[in-house]
Amino acid sequence: MLRQTPVSVVPGFSQNHRNQLIVDNLSVHKHRKVKEYLKEREDRIFLYFTPAHTSWLNQKELWFSIFSRKILKRGIFNSKKELVCTL
Repeated sequence: MLRQTPVSVVPGFSQNHRNQLIVDNLSVHKHRKVKEYLKEREDRIFLYFTPAHTSWLNQKELWFSIFSRKILKRGIFNSKKELVCTL
């Protein structure tokens, strides 16, 4: 992602300072090519990984999970207006 994204597009990303990114434990973040890319830039980019199985820490994920289980999966909506009223 970082190679394909122009630095000017990534807010706060600096080529002159050490950039610290927080990422989840998705396997793509630990891919061999990602590790090689980061190794070449270890003085400028450092990844912090969130602990495994801690999506409960992310309140947005928690909210959407509850929202999905209690409203969307059980609901039958005949129109967009009906869905909006339920929300």
